[in-house]
Amino acid sequence: MDDLARHSETSPALLQKLRDATSSRHTALEALPLSKMLMRDDVTLENYALYLRCMKDVIAFYDSEVLPLVDEILPQKPSGERLSNLAADIAYVEQHGIHVAITEPLHFPEISSKAFALGMAYVIEGSTLGGRVILKHLSSRIDVTERQGAAFFAGYGRETGARWRQFLEALTTFVTDSGCESEVIAGAVAGFDMISVHFSKYSYKLIEIS
Repeated sequence: MDDLARHSETSPALLQKLRDATSSRHTALEALPLSKMLMRDDVTLENYALYLRCMKDVIAFYDSEVLPLVDEILPQKPSGERLSNLAADIAYVEQHGIHVAITEPLHFPEISSKAFALGMAYVIEGSTLGGRVILKHLSSRIDVTERQGAAFFAGYGRETGARWRQFLEALTTFVTDSGCESEVIAGAVAGFDMISVHFSKYSYKLIEIS
């Protein structure tokens, strides 16, 4: 079997296994109060600010610990733009007098390999797709737009879908060549768990600031 045929058979099988392995965790993350609040009709700028601050910890870890390991695998070289966009969004809400304190550090797993890191990247890069939906809702409820206050949820703009497809192609090629399917899946599971644990620590603050 040549490389092209081997890759075409691996792609759908691997991606389905990734979805199956992370489905329950993805659902649990979206069910957390901090996640659900973003899509509520009564979402406030204070709620939004809390989410941004928690997510900044996640993306800072991603940029510093995960991306350097997968840089050579990804078709689009990381530029740190998502962390910059988060910082700009936080600065915007702070201009409205909203300052959110985060006291609990992000607890992250030990990254055992490039494959494990790639699994974690699957979680973070995949979130850009849902971000576009969240952006549309937020801009109709609070004073933010793609250009002002919600740049993070804009993802990669019009290139978001194309970049996600390119990422999946790079992931499946790497797995096909390296035979590291289980490590990638473990990394994806760990990525969802890391974010869920971090978000869970601050759900109580939604009550305080509502």
